[in-house]
Amino acid sequence: MPQTDLYLIQGNAFSDIVNFCCRLTEKAYLLGHRVHILTEESYQNEAINEALWSFKEQSFIPHAVIDEGNNEVSGDGDHGASNSYRVTIGALGSHFIAPHTQRNKTLEKDKGLLVCLGTQLPKQHDKHNRVSIIVPNNTEAIESARTTYRQLKTAKVHVTIHDLRL
Repeated sequence: MPQTDLYLIQGNAFSDIVNFCCRLTEKAYLLGHRVHILTEESYQNEAINEALWSFKEQSFIPHAVIDEGNNEVSGDGDHGASNSYRVTIGALGSHFIAPHTQRNKTLEKDKGLLVCLGTQLPKQHDKHNRVSIIVPNNTEAIESARTTYRQLKTAKVHVTIHDLRL
């Protein structure tokens, strides 16, 4: 079972979620981890894609966006096959998550980090070593996070809550 972290962020706008997601992704990327960012809707993929290009003036995180229609990956540069990307982005409805763990046998040991922009966990969440759920500061999201927390605890998953609202 993966380690799960619930990040209760201070803001409740989508831009607050995107900003925190970029910071979390950058930290994991710089530590050499693979990251899959799971959005709730495919239109959010483009916001994350753009933010990873520009959230910090002095940095850039190479990444690819999963195309739901044909399950191929489109990248932001000439990096070759999809499994060369350490950071991928895809919506909850995608048929697969983190293509780099499926196509490259040498990468199976590094299942990486799954960053969820919503509190609904996909069935494949256990294919990652670590799961991070970003919870905006609004009543609906917090209630949904509580439900997810109870489900994870029932499944005997270790959950750490990071309350950043203070």
